[in-house]
Amino acid sequence: MPTDSVKNRTFKDTLNGTVRFEIPFFQRGYAWEKKQWDQLFLDLKEQIIDELNSGSPMDQVEHFFGPIVVLEKTGAVELKEFLVIDGQQRITTIYLLLGVIQDHIRAKKHLSSDAFEYLAKLGRYLVNDVEGADDYLKLKVFSSKGDRLPTYRVIFGSDANPKTPMLQTDLQLYVPGKNRVDEFRKYAAKKLTTNYADVPALWQLAQVLLNCLKIVWIPLDYQKDDPQAIFESLNDKGMPLSASELLCNYLFRPIIEAKESYEDLHNNQWLAAIRLLDNDDRFEEYLRNLFSIGENKMVGKHRKVYVQFKAKNRNLTSAAAKQHLSDIFSGSALYRNISEPLAHPHKAEGINHLLIAINHTRMDSSTPFVLSVLQARNPSPVGASEDDRVADDAIRRDVSRVARQGYQ
Repeated sequence: MPTDSVKNRTFKDTLNGTVRFEIPFFQRGYAWEKKQWDQLFLDLKEQIIDELNSGSPMDQVEHFFGPIVVLEKTGAVELKEFLVIDGQQRITTIYLLLGVIQDHIRAKKHLSSDAFEYLAKLGRYLVNDVEGADDYLKLKVFSSKGDRLPTYRVIFGSDANPKTPMLQTDLQLYVPGKNRVDEFRKYAAKKLTTNYADVPALWQLAQVLLNCLKIVWIPLDYQKDDPQAIFESLNDKGMPLSASELLCNYLFRPIIEAKESYEDLHNNQWLAAIRLLDNDDRFEEYLRNLFSIGENKMVGKHRKVYVQFKAKNRNLTSAAAKQHLSDIFSGSALYRNISEPLAHPHKAEGINHLLIAINHTRMDSSTPFVLSVLQARNPSPVGASEDDRVADDAIRRDVSRVARQGYQ
């Protein structure tokens, strides 16, 4: 990376102007939790605000907040756009917190003659002054994975819906009450109500976020740097990248490089499989079982899942990546049949009885074999042909063998 471009910056510098920081869809959604939020507010108070209240000038008080690694996108006309390779949680948290502060100042504007001036100044760091067919362009921090819509509502109001061709997709991805953006908004609102109750205190906090939190700005160069290698090596302030996040990036990279459409694939296959299995942990365990098919032993847990896949797919093409995505999506429903046969029964009653029997034995090591059998001979729905019924019988024989003897 060009070392002469690495520099300390404030969020005032970072969010100034017509700019957008796009969280690549292959990264995790917003993931910080109460532990990280508590630490942020504690640092703000002890490292900055207490110093300011003791008489130190704002331009002499600072607190290091970590690096933000970005890759500038080319071809944008209205906006200067960056992909956030590392620092997603940091920049998203500060952007959301500024949005919540804006909301609280707006609610108290009748109590302060300065509130309108503060709102106008704050708005310059929250909203891009652009017009067009997509209101999401107004956001300065742009994400997906169900975070895009709640982020828009933090900035523009709880009931606001953007004018955008992505609205219906985002309404499907967004699950109110289970979204971390909503959780942080609720958490931050409580903190502000308790500790920053009036307009001057709220404005001071906004100024602290914009001027006193220092980041190391690290721009990458596509010609010299390998974003994939950097992405794999980085941890986000104590929250290591999961195997599924690394795998997602690896699978979609050849599709993106081939300049093929990828967002529908991501939403309708990758995210759909995660939603089907309820959470990332179960999805990762499914991947572990899926990648263990044909191996001499089970693939290791956590990052080893990704390492094993990458080792076997070093020259991944776009076509091969799309086939893997299809296999991952189609296998997720079968894995759910195996792991939860009572809650999610297999459509063939006889096979489901056998899956229940296997599940009761807790022979988890049999899962890759059972999954491979169901994948190879996936039965057809009601009205199946004679060939399909023969296939169903074959599945029952193979699965029954596991139920009787266990996986050897």
